[in-house]
Amino acid sequence: MLTGLNHLTLAVCDLARSLAFYQSLPGIRLHARWDAGAYLSCGDLWLCLSLDGMAGERPIHYTHYAFSVSAEAFPQVVKTLEQRGVQIWKDNRSEGHSFYFLDPDNHQLELHVGDLASRLAACREKPYRGMTFQDAGLTVRQASLTEILELYHRLPEFEDCRSVADLQARLSSRQTSQLIACVNDTPAGFKLGYALSETEFYSWLGGVLPEFRRDGVAQALLVEQEKWAMEQGYRTLTVKTRNKFRGMLMMLLKNGYQLVELEQKGTPNEHRLLLQKSLSV
Repeated sequence: MLTGLNHLTLAVCDLARSLAFYQSLPGIRLHARWDAGAYLSCGDLWLCLSLDGMAGERPIHYTHYAFSVSAEAFPQVVKTLEQRGVQIWKDNRSEGHSFYFLDPDNHQLELHVGDLASRLAACREKPYRGMTFQDAGLTVRQASLTEILELYHRLPEFEDCRSVADLQARLSSRQTSQLIACVNDTPAGFKLGYALSETEFYSWLGGVLPEFRRDGVAQALLVEQEKWAMEQGYRTLTVKTRNKFRGMLMMLLKNGYQLVELEQKGTPNEHRLLLQKSLSV
């Protein structure tokens, strides 16, 4: 099974010039260079520059490479590029802010605010001509701790080796909600929580396997947990996340959760954020 884009190699005719260009873009880091190339990274993307005397011709097709940028950083990055005199090759006509520009070897690049999920949401409201959607068969059900733990150990974000006994010790005799979401009958994500009091429920552990993170699994689990908690009479749902889990944080805010506490721990990326939502009708 393919799991994602492994790396991107761009042919360049002047390695020093291209290195200077890419290193000037915030978020790109140089790891190694040699006479005919260089290895860089941008987030999880491995970027290779490879010396090629044939590089530099302006493409006559639409193929291009887009880099993610936050909505907050977008205006300043665009301003910096414009001040450097980069050539614009296309105006934005799609969902989300985009800036299309050429690198020194005429590779067509893009800065984009958004992701596949936001694009699909926009397209459902205003589809392209002839557009159809392949909706996954998504179901949510109660699950055993063994099933949940099997998914937990497959998530790249979690490195500890919890056991069923560890989970049982934390849950003790509390009322729990043990949910698993399946895409076309394949377990894709989970959400585990327990009661803090008669009126407050805590969403403790949760996650979605990387290959299913564009299928609405996290949202479906959140909605089902809230529905279950309301049916049990809980009035408040509490969840804790970390700064580095930006997707989770944005989803919570979008669904009406409010930040109530910040726990500074380690680097800013590791700071814990406590959020709550009132379940009152």
